[in-house]
Amino acid sequence: MLEQHFTIRQIETFYYAAKFLSITQAAQTLYMSPPAAWKHIKNLEILCEKPLFKKIGKTLELTGTGSMLADEVTIFLAARTNLSSVIHEITSEAQQPIQLSITNTFQNVGFNLIQPFIEAFPNIRVDFTLDRWRDQGAIMSENRHDFYMISDPFAIDHKLVQKKLLSFEYVLVASSKHPLSQCKRLTAHDICHSNYLSTHTASITQTKHNELFKQWGMKKQPIYVDSYLAAKEAAKANIGIAILPKCIIEEELTSNLLAILPMETTMIKTSFLLVYKSSQLDKGSHEMFFNYFA
Repeated sequence: MLEQHFTIRQIETFYYAAKFLSITQAAQTLYMSPPAAWKHIKNLEILCEKPLFKKIGKTLELTGTGSMLADEVTIFLAARTNLSSVIHEITSEAQQPIQLSITNTFQNVGFNLIQPFIEAFPNIRVDFTLDRWRDQGAIMSENRHDFYMISDPFAIDHKLVQKKLLSFEYVLVASSKHPLSQCKRLTAHDICHSNYLSTHTASITQTKHNELFKQWGMKKQPIYVDSYLAAKEAAKANIGIAILPKCIIEEELTSNLLAILPMETTMIKTSFLLVYKSSQLDKGSHEMFFNYFA
């Protein structure tokens, strides 16, 4: 039966795709890639054994089955919100605060992930700090927080558990003023004489960045900056090209301050994780926080 197999993520993806009639907008709302959103829709269509969308020219429209399901999904999500309210009333007594550290580069992603939880459980206090990736290792070892939202994890104490929240897409970017930003096709030969930005961070992802730049045969020495956020600002200032997570440059792409260069970067992948001590789940509010992302 359908209710035994669908996931909340599939339902949420379908809800926003039906709302916007756009897979891309649904993916952006849920901080996932369009292919991932399409996969959720296709899996739901397999469960329904009927198509939920159809294309009329370039426009996406709901099928009859899709329209019927959209009505039920709206009711389902409203009921889920009501259930959260009931749980809030049941647990309205004082709860143990949640101490959370978020990698500052991905603060907008972290805020969007925890915002629904804060709305559903306003009686649970969430205290968070925005910390640099390189500092989060020390913060973890000193056990300063209950949970950590972190990308590209380094070696983590075996007492800590990792839960994948989502994956990031990386792209090669340049200032819209950069000559390469107007090119429809690029090869390694086209970019090898460009200035390029890097960091001293000893992360797995940065290592892959360096391998890719080496593969492209870059002729100049890298220009080192402190972080991805600094690399974004340097790229906007046309100091050099950079490989960055697409989710942190959406505003710059929309405002045409940065452009994505047509070079393959799919070898670079990383995840955004929730890291925690399993013993923390003994506390009521901490268990509720964890289960929210289950």
